[in-house]
Amino acid sequence: MRHGKVKIEGDLTLDTGATADEISTDGTLAGDSDTAVPTEKAVKTYVDANAGGASYKTGNFTRDTSLATGTQAVTGLGFQPTAVIFFSLQISTREASWGFDDGTSPLTLADDQLSSGTYEIVFRSIYLEETSGSANYEGLVQSFDSDGFTMIWTKTGSPTGTAQILYMAFG
Repeated sequence: MRHGKVKIEGDLTLDTGATADEISTDGTLAGDSDTAVPTEKAVKTYVDANAGGASYKTGNFTRDTSLATGTQAVTGLGFQPTAVIFFSLQISTREASWGFDDGTSPLTLADDQLSSGTYEIVFRSIYLEETSGSANYEGLVQSFDSDGFTMIWTKTGSPTGTAQILYMAFG
């Protein structure tokens, strides 16, 4: 096999396909050209900068369930999430829920407090039921923000205690 150089002056056109008129070293591919062929390094630079995979972060926060309805910002993620998984429990009780929220379709599996080992599906991000539906504390993702997310809380009845919420946020 012989190796050598090929010099083309003008456009390169094969029997079929597009005509190439440039070998581009632009690692941003900002030219959006149908006639430029990027170099290996330009492609690697672009992929390294843009295809790093999904971001995710795990963390936790608490909420005093005796507080009135309101909002709570969770910050420090370093990116704007697009979905969050929640694992929530009321400290020192059997109240628990496992929820998911993508900003449009919240869904939680929650201990329904009617009898041990029974659960209900609730269209919320987080749902903690104290006593058979008469004292609840529920949360929804209100917004996905540039560095985290904001929860909106709704209180029904007179729940008390501290909710411990573990989360995994994806961006």
